[in-house]
Amino acid sequence: MLHIKKKVNIATAILYPLINRKSKLNLRNKLLIYVTMIRPLITYASPAWGYIPTTQIDFLQRLQNKLLRMITGAPWFIRNSQIRKDCKISTILEHLKNLSQVFFKKCEIHPNILLKEAINYIPTDYHKYKRPRHLLIS
Repeated sequence: MLHIKKKVNIATAILYPLINRKSKLNLRNKLLIYVTMIRPLITYASPAWGYIPTTQIDFLQRLQNKLLRMITGAPWFIRNSQIRKDCKISTILEHLKNLSQVFFKKCEIHPNILLKEAINYIPTDYHKYKRPRHLLIS
């Protein structure tokens, strides 16, 4: 997760003049920059690593909360859930589940037979190592 934090920090530093709280850019455009340029860095290849420990998901959620608070310029006493609700941004866990659902649906109708076989397993089979599709049932 440290490599994700490093990439997000670099992107945030580059985009900081546009997304900081004193920027003249309106909130809608700041959120558009976040959704199109920064959030994909946080969730890149998430269907593959999506079933990670909750501590790691919490780390990514804190990263998103920090960015949304910076973008909106919200004071410390405003709850993060209220900021997400006002900005219409889902939590990281909800976003990861949505990305995984879309990915697995696309794989099921893909013409490549090997890809279909790779994702064709029952996520309720509990093994020592959980597989990415477990994210959808948790």
